[in-house]
Amino acid sequence: MSESNTKIYLETESCKQFSELCDLCRDQRTIGLAWGRPGVGKTETAMRLANWSAVEPNVVNPIRPLVQPEKLVQCNAIYYLPSITTSAARLRKELGAMRNRFDDAVERARNRQAQSAIVQGFGERYAKLIIVDEAYRLGYQALEELRDLHDQWKIGMVLIGDPGLERSLDRHPHFVNRVAFVQAFHALKPEEVNRYIELRSDAMGLQRPQSEIYTAIFWYTQGNLRILEKLFRLLERLVKLNDDTVIKRDVVDAAREMLLYANGAPPAKQKGA
Repeated sequence: MSESNTKIYLETESCKQFSELCDLCRDQRTIGLAWGRPGVGKTETAMRLANWSAVEPNVVNPIRPLVQPEKLVQCNAIYYLPSITTSAARLRKELGAMRNRFDDAVERARNRQAQSAIVQGFGERYAKLIIVDEAYRLGYQALEELRDLHDQWKIGMVLIGDPGLERSLDRHPHFVNRVAFVQAFHALKPEEVNRYIELRSDAMGLQRPQSEIYTAIFWYTQGNLRILEKLFRLLERLVKLNDDTVIKRDVVDAAREMLLYANGAPPAKQKGA
């Protein structure tokens, strides 16, 4: 069995809907909401859409040489995770600094490609969208500050949170009045879980498992991406220890027992599996 260190990204239906939501909010410079249960892939999807792995190093340390400038020139979104105690003043300060550093980094990356852009692009604002993760952490004043920044900057915003975020914002009529689009993140469907199993099996150098393995894994994880990833980290270790060439039912059951959060037993194990 080969080592599988490659991150598996699955383009689910919820991912596509979130991408469309962000496109709408960016193009129309409005506010959108996205919510879903923990572990369904909200944060991973948001960071991937913002290409944050390429952006973050340049925003965190703006005086260092540019990291992945070829990817940076294509970026136009900022991913922001507020702390639990974020105040209105802190939110404005952090977002303002991130926006300035982002614009500066993108401008530097563009200038590397074409020297003629130095004068034409000076002072241009490249951040068109701000994605605020775990937005339920924001209190009334912080939300009002966010609304004020939206009005001042004329920029699109998408807030992400758990189910109930949309109802909690009803207590903030001035903010919720500016929300134009909403989207719910859902757990992976059975066919999406099956596709994930196949991708991970291929990455691990294993044969495709029997049909009951697909059923058992979906039952245990209920389409929760985070639990699915944890389960496969355990499976990879157990399969390697057993020197197996395919994922077996007893290995899946053993991995499930090691998880804190997993569902009860699926349909009965087939004979000979």
